[in-house]
Amino acid sequence: MQTKLKADAEMLRKRLIDGESFDLLASQFFAGTVGCTGGDIGFLEKGTMLPEVDSVAFRLAKDEISEVIVSPVGFHIIKSWIKGGQGSNPLDDCARWR
Repeated sequence: MQTKLKADAEMLRKRLIDGESFDLLASQFFAGTVGCTGGDIGFLEKGTMLPEVDSVAFRLAKDEISEVIVSPVGFHIIKSWIKGGQGSNPLDDCARWR
């Protein structure tokens, strides 16, 4: 099952790299409230996400799409829209695909 989920996540990442809309794919495939917001989880502060996600999120350049990130709770794909800002969203809202 994990192998299929990872392959599906890689397929979604490829679609994003090929130019498909992050918010449209997020609304179709991401779990929880993240799908309802088109993948927009707002501003997050370093150290507030899962360590596997946190270590990638703050190295992304603006508009860069991450590799598929594997964590204990699922697979994650991040696109950094904006750097800096204020406020944060709770870890439970972290964009993840499972």
